[in-house]
Amino acid sequence: MAHGRLLGLDIGTSRIKALLIDENGHSIRVSAAETPFGLSAGGTEMSAGALLAAAREAITGLGDLTGVQGVGIASLGESGTFVRDDGPADLPVIAWHDPRGAGTARRLVEVFGDDALVAWTGRPARPVSTIAKIGWLAGSGADLSGVFVGVAGLLNWYLTGEFAQERSLAATSGAYDPIAGRYLPQVFEAVGLGGVRFAPVSPAGTVHGKIHADGAHWSGLPAGIPVTLAGHDHPVGAVGAGAGVGRVTDSMGSGEPLLIALPREVSIDGLRADLATVGGDTTVTAWPAADAPAVLWEQIRPGLGLARLAALLGHERGDLERAAASVGPQTPWSATRLRHLERPGDGDEELFARLAAAGAADDPGPTWAAVLDGYAELTSAAERALRTHSGTTEPTLVIGGGMRSARWMAAKQARSTHGLLLVDEAEATARGAALLAGVAAGVWAGQGDFPRPAGQLLPGAR
Repeated sequence: MAHGRLLGLDIGTSRIKALLIDENGHSIRVSAAETPFGLSAGGTEMSAGALLAAAREAITGLGDLTGVQGVGIASLGESGTFVRDDGPADLPVIAWHDPRGAGTARRLVEVFGDDALVAWTGRPARPVSTIAKIGWLAGSGADLSGVFVGVAGLLNWYLTGEFAQERSLAATSGAYDPIAGRYLPQVFEAVGLGGVRFAPVSPAGTVHGKIHADGAHWSGLPAGIPVTLAGHDHPVGAVGAGAGVGRVTDSMGSGEPLLIALPREVSIDGLRADLATVGGDTTVTAWPAADAPAVLWEQIRPGLGLARLAALLGHERGDLERAAASVGPQTPWSATRLRHLERPGDGDEELFARLAAAGAADDPGPTWAAVLDGYAELTSAAERALRTHSGTTEPTLVIGGGMRSARWMAAKQARSTHGLLLVDEAEATARGAALLAGVAAGVWAGQGDFPRPAGQLLPGAR
């Protein structure tokens, strides 16, 4: 019988990933299924039943689950549904990025103003927030009876029969104070949602339920083992990469957020003010692995920008990487131009038309390198602000698919003051969820006991 195994689940926008790790934190097996979001007449959504079926596909795809000691569930934020006495409601589970809650967000700004909402919730009013989605459902005449659970909480309920929510996921509601750790009734009441019930919030690593007989039969997991809600995917991925309080993490995926957990004595207002000079969005949330606030900065979507640039230049991305590999420093593209690249029609269309016309006839290496230098310049400015306020001297942890670009990493290293640690963990979020499952199962007392993943250190260039 296999012992010491922990299961981490990452419910993402595109895929649901399931990862088994051993007691040394090493990956054993990984399985994945497509997240069943699809377009409807209203927007992007899925049903609760389709989500549960996809989660089961990912879990059972791991094969024999004998000896698993605990389960951790990380997920995207904002999305969820209501669970009633007879099960999940027949309501759409709206995708986190779906904008149909814009009316509720505008109403919140009218009542409170963005400054008050930022002070209370750590973020401005957003159409994508949970409260905005519920407001849209209410305006559509939906029955909001039952208990609202996020997508991670829905799976926890299906496996254990218990209602639960975790702090960093609760923060994505747009009506939760991540510092005080409580929902804000005045925000719900302002948009007519005062009667909505939410699952109780407790930290990651808490036993949020134990797998009951039906859950064991459905999933193949052992009955009686603990389940914990690990938290929102970005901070859980940082935990999985080995980040602790005070460590900067750079997640190089379709977007590129920078994330740091801060000691409570650090002024978040001062950090927010410095990040405002860089631009982008700053969000205050909760750190899943400790009683600490976390700050997430995000401005850019390199996955979108680089995909469009490759199409304009008429080359495959691998060919462009090779063409740029030996190209020296270029004048970095500005934040404004990078945003225009990511959002066709916003501006710089004359430049983009010239690039498309030149296409394969031109040497594409310098253009590709200049865009990578632009992305590196933006994140470097935000990283300096995070370092100034945290005082950290540790290398920045780097995770995500962007690490495969040698030219991009060289641009980052040239701007790094304390070096980069490239973390060798393809499924950092699922790994973080599994580590937090180990806390619930009593394998580790807390994050200080977690085994670190392997990594490659790139020393700072200045």
